[in-house]
Amino acid sequence: MKQNWRLVGFILAFEILIGIAATGSARAQQPMAANSGAKSGGDAERLAALEEKIKVMEKRLEFLESMLAQSAASLVASNGAISATALGIQTRPSVLSAVAGSLPSSPLQSASPQVPAAPFVSAGPEGFSMQSPDGDFRLGIRYQVQADGRFAVNRNEEADPNSFYLRRTQPILTGTLYRRFNFHVLTDFSLGRPRVNDAYIDTIISPALKVRVGKFKGPVGIERLRSGTALPLMERALPTQLVPNRDIGFQLSGDLADGRLSYAVGVFDGVPDGSSTDGNTDDHKDLDGHLMLQPFVKTSFTSLAGLSVGVGGSYGDVEGSPSFTNLPVYSSVGQREFFEYRSDGTLAGTVVAKGIHYRLSPQGTYYAGPFGLMSEYVQSVQEVRRGSASATMNHASWQLMTSYVLTGENGSYAGVNPAKPFDPAVGNWGAFEVATRYASLSADQEAFPLFADPGKSARQAKAWSLGLNWYLNRNVKLVFAYEQTDFEGAAPGVTFDTEKLFQQRFQLRF
Repeated sequence: MKQNWRLVGFILAFEILIGIAATGSARAQQPMAANSGAKSGGDAERLAALEEKIKVMEKRLEFLESMLAQSAASLVASNGAISATALGIQTRPSVLSAVAGSLPSSPLQSASPQVPAAPFVSAGPEGFSMQSPDGDFRLGIRYQVQADGRFAVNRNEEADPNSFYLRRTQPILTGTLYRRFNFHVLTDFSLGRPRVNDAYIDTIISPALKVRVGKFKGPVGIERLRSGTALPLMERALPTQLVPNRDIGFQLSGDLADGRLSYAVGVFDGVPDGSSTDGNTDDHKDLDGHLMLQPFVKTSFTSLAGLSVGVGGSYGDVEGSPSFTNLPVYSSVGQREFFEYRSDGTLAGTVVAKGIHYRLSPQGTYYAGPFGLMSEYVQSVQEVRRGSASATMNHASWQLMTSYVLTGENGSYAGVNPAKPFDPAVGNWGAFEVATRYASLSADQEAFPLFADPGKSARQAKAWSLGLNWYLNRNVKLVFAYEQTDFEGAAPGVTFDTEKLFQQRFQLRF
């Protein structure tokens, strides 16, 4: 644009020089004409010629000034700060009067409207995200899928068939609004049942106080709170059958004492053991809570830094009906339902929840280098009624699980991150981990035979399992496992077949 103004200035200067030269030439010719005696009408002709040239120059100047005015107006519209004076060109006020109100009286200003910085877009092992330059707004997209296989050595008619199936196929949407408001939506399309597993909003007031509202995991069982993609074995153990899965409610949580103490407490609709809900079936609410202590996390006792001990629990008043009993059904890893209450659809013959229901779960984990240990005990106490008979059921379960990373990486509650991701070309094979577990679940003996049928329900289930995990990288994992569950009958002569399962999983997450 500066070159255009220079060209206009050059043309104006050139026209002025032409006019001056013509005027000087005319004046020089005047004495010569007088000496030659050609005076008949000479003055009048010269004046007429000069006037004609001046008119031509005026027209040319008007044309150039109109072009200058249009260019100046265009710059005013686009930049909002420019003046003809700043360009070093003097123009007549009559020509630029149309744009005089738009042109500033100050010289050309270099400042221009600042262009906002572009959003930051990233892609990596933890998914895809886009966020504002200041980090106040963020949108994240993640996905996880588990393609499983389950094969029973001695499959019976009551067990699920041997098959490959999608255990999880879960798109995940996360985000941040105004830095302190986070949202999380996890949907699942596996097993032919589309559903919303998680849908909640977190308001972060401080590290010591976070408010969560929506549908999410109840803060009771330590293994239930662990991500399904971080499990050292294929499925969660028997104690998880006794704690709430996902519930709708309001929760306060946070970290205290420099991270040594964490807590979570909330009010929820309430669900039966091992269940999830999308709404309440009665007017009652449950109070759920979880307290975890890491006493050596930031001390000189580094060998104990990975020790966590705590307790979870819930308390509520539950009322069921023949159409919705509000009572659980307990299942094995192979999805065999080994305990259920009697139900014939009638008020007299169906067992329903009627009264107080509370849970108590001491729990803990320990990680030191490649070694990992997790243990929990769950007691679920529920008042029930069948017709005019009532009782208090006390079911209990416990587990002990160990894991060890053969390739030396650190074990953790969140899983293993391979030091050398899978790349055979350079001799890298990822990380390998072995895991073992023993678990037991005992139903209250008082449940038989009035509240549970001893011919259909077992008194106790005992399961042991062994697994091998191959972490190709942070996002891809293969699992090979064997699990065996033995059942103890509640009445003499009643036996149940032992469940023996070989399992495999291909997992991808980002």
